[in-house]
Amino acid sequence: MKKKRKLSKLNTYSIIISVVLAILTILNIYSVIKINVFPMKFLILFFILFLISGVIIFFNFKLKKKRKKARITLCVFSTIFSVIFLVMFIYLNKTSGFLNTITSKNYKTENYIVVVNKDSNYEKIEDIKDKNISYVKTDMYNTDEALKKLEEKIQFKTKVEDDYEVMLNNLYDNKTDAIIIESSYKDLLIESSNEEGSESIYKTFNDKTKIIYTFEIKLEVEEEEIGEEVNVLEQPFNIYISGIDTYGKISSISRSDVNIVATVNPKTKQVLLTTIPRDYYVQLNGTTGYKDKLTHAGIYGVDKSLKTIEDLLDIKINYYVKVNFTSLIKIVDAVGGINVYSEYAFSGENYSFKKGYNKVNGEQALEFARTRKTLAGGDRARGKNQEAVIAALIDKVCSKAIITNYISILDSLENTFVTNMEQDKITGLIKMQLDDMAKWNVTSIALDGTNGSEYTYSYRNQKLYVMIPTESTIKNAQEKISSVFNGEKLDSSYTESNTTNSVTKKTSTSTNSSTSTSTSKSTTSSSSSSTTTEKTSDSLNTATKDSGTSANSNTDSTNSSSTTLSDDNKEEKVDEVEEKKDSNEEIDSSNSTDTSSCTMVDGECMGRS
Repeated sequence: MKKKRKLSKLNTYSIIISVVLAILTILNIYSVIKINVFPMKFLILFFILFLISGVIIFFNFKLKKKRKKARITLCVFSTIFSVIFLVMFIYLNKTSGFLNTITSKNYKTENYIVVVNKDSNYEKIEDIKDKNISYVKTDMYNTDEALKKLEEKIQFKTKVEDDYEVMLNNLYDNKTDAIIIESSYKDLLIESSNEEGSESIYKTFNDKTKIIYTFEIKLEVEEEEIGEEVNVLEQPFNIYISGIDTYGKISSISRSDVNIVATVNPKTKQVLLTTIPRDYYVQLNGTTGYKDKLTHAGIYGVDKSLKTIEDLLDIKINYYVKVNFTSLIKIVDAVGGINVYSEYAFSGENYSFKKGYNKVNGEQALEFARTRKTLAGGDRARGKNQEAVIAALIDKVCSKAIITNYISILDSLENTFVTNMEQDKITGLIKMQLDDMAKWNVTSIALDGTNGSEYTYSYRNQKLYVMIPTESTIKNAQEKISSVFNGEKLDSSYTESNTTNSVTKKTSTSTNSSTSTSTSKSTTSSSSSSTTTEKTSDSLNTATKDSGTSANSNTDSTNSSSTTLSDDNKEEKVDEVEEKKDSNEEIDSSNSTDTSSCTMVDGECMGRS
């Protein structure tokens, strides 16, 4: 009797697990077909697994009930395959969901603030009901839409001003109760007021005012056709990488602090990164009169930045990718950190970096890419650092290490960037990379210019620091881009290194024009190989947080960087940290901060004269 009960339970379990396995098999077949990212060698493997699953299910139903040993064996295999297929379905479903979120959302977000005098009695938006709110009507922003949304909250009177300075003076003089302004433009005005010699009233904006209400409006974007459709698996193409200077929502408009054109040839596996300085003095697309800083194009939308760069380089840009501070932090953390190369030792606000490879997390990578105040090359040097971060990400994403963090990567990347590249092109590129797992040759160049001071289209009240383009560097970039399109392989800016080290954590610093020293916590270096390449004597460093400040910097920047790209074998074990409380690390005078020949803006070196 007991044997019959046990056999009955076994048969019941066999039927249940077979049904579960059948459902999971069907779901996985559907998912594999739907996401369409797997090359043939993977599809063959999946076909074999699905075929075995079908055989197991078939025999589970056809096997005679009394064949206990065979039934147990089939149940074991059914259970194992069910677990495998469940995990597989989770991965496939996560991939499908991710692919559905990364294409362009066709809207932008404008963030508005309502500002009053700091010494006023207004503390919340309801306090200015039926009061006067001033604003400037401009083609830059959709202020009318913002006012309509604000009317849903309170009733108020409006007063239109022709100029932002007039509007702010009226607020200071209590001639209006409040003003409304788009947040990114407020930041632009304050940044402009910090220029050396500026007497702008925006210098006191934060001291004399307070924000009582913030809100956002979402606007549909009718994107013009960008570039031309290309077969990204067969033809070269250009991607504009825009990095905006904000945290939070990627759809927010803001200044474009990172402007890089990535020229990709999928046949030769060549990537050319062309950096354009944020302060490049260019004619914004569709405007007349004053030229402007390239960074200001971002406040009009990513299309304005893209088309301005097309005009500058006389090229067609096929696609764009837009990221912000939050994006970079999440992406780098998701892939488990990156090994980024620095041509010089320098310190940012919180971290210090050594010459050579530095292993950085998301927060450290952001500081590495943003720092310019302590770099003698200013924005030129920062552009090279940004290219180094992108190159390190390309290397990490194309490595086998991506598999171990796959789910966390997709979770972290959701809503961190926007692109106009169609989903089928993205899946095609993924399929190609999975098929050949090829290494990409990455070359970096940068446009250059001379320091100047000019009026700008977006801020006409005073001259601002700008970089006047050097035509020879523009021509060089055009020739390099053309070379990639013609299938030529360029000299790699990043070669392999096997040596690992760590970066210092400073506790105190002193600097002068020739040397820079820092008391530090250091880690000892370790190396799996003494093999050297062009820069293999340089170290892979682990960035650690500053407890003080420093001013270390780079040597003068050049148009083409020659650094070293990390590979799977570069992520060697880093030795444990050793305390060096009373030791100072002396930086070679060639790498020290020298501001004697710098153009200084708000206390920072914008670049050498």
